[in-house]
Amino acid sequence: MKFSIQVESACNICGSTSFKPGFNGRLTFGRPPQCVRCGSMERHRSLRQVYDAIGRDRFADKSCIQFSSDPAVVREWFGEFAVSEYGGENSQDICAITYADSSFDWVVCNHVLEHIEDDVLALTELLRIVRADGIVQVSFPMPHYLPETNDWGYANPQDHGHYRYYGADVINRLMEPSGAAACLTVVGGDPATGAWENAYFLSRSESAVREICARVIAKNPTFSVKFR
Repeated sequence: MKFSIQVESACNICGSTSFKPGFNGRLTFGRPPQCVRCGSMERHRSLRQVYDAIGRDRFADKSCIQFSSDPAVVREWFGEFAVSEYGGENSQDICAITYADSSFDWVVCNHVLEHIEDDVLALTELLRIVRADGIVQVSFPMPHYLPETNDWGYANPQDHGHYRYYGADVINRLMEPSGAAACLTVVGGDPATGAWENAYFLSRSESAVREICARVIAKNPTFSVKFR
């Protein structure tokens, strides 16, 4: 899967033009991926591009909880915003969340489920705490590189505690067992390196997902989107 992404010189999160190599000197397409000012990586800037397309007006009166904070999402865009940090602020067991049913309008969970043994249960919980027309936005490390998910069944300390590498089958694997009615996949691009990231929007409401799809396409018809 290849996409043509216009590479620019500035971070679309903070505006900085200074970047440095990632861990162990890692480069992306020959470019340093980490913003010196805000610390964002390719995946954060790719997701921010998608959120910019949705538009901040979509969130103004909405409540959101983010599992593991990252700079992709602007908390000030939301009417209410909570964060759950594992072992830190408001630490929630994602497989047994203490919030009541339908507590939030929006849930953000980026690069978390690969660390969870029972990822289906975790996603079921995320869908439980959003309202009937709420959205759960998730992402995973590079699922487009594998045709099928490789789940080895334990938290591998040599791989950041991951239980699995997700593949292109990730939505088929998680969607129906978790109770989601629809899913939108949007491919966001990092303007600083040309890398891309899949953002997945799931809901128990098909119309809610279609509304997100319409917003993204209206803002940028060149976005790669897939509705299921």
